[in-house]
Amino acid sequence: MLAIDTNLIIRYLTADHPEQSSKATSVEVANALSAFAGLPRVCLEDAALIAKALDWTIRGMDFADALHLVKAQGCQAFVSFDRRFARAAKELSDVEVRTL
Repeated sequence: MLAIDTNLIIRYLTADHPEQSSKATSVEVANALSAFAGLPRVCLEDAALIAKALDWTIRGMDFADALHLVKAQGCQAFVSFDRRFARAAKELSDVEVRTL
């Protein structure tokens, strides 16, 4: 098990720094977040949705995109400029991601 600093989580979730975000992804932050979410004293707003978003993240989708997509379940479609996201969504979700 690895202990990770909060800034690794931030870089991983926000992808706001290309070099650091890539490094944060390489230490499997999504697995650590999944383990954290499963702790007895951790309460999530919707644990099942977060679990699905983290699973999609582990499978290669950006966490923010995964979270948006999982919250879009039941919608007719999700619209984005991100073609890479649309391709990933096609493999993982029933929600159609339309690109502009």
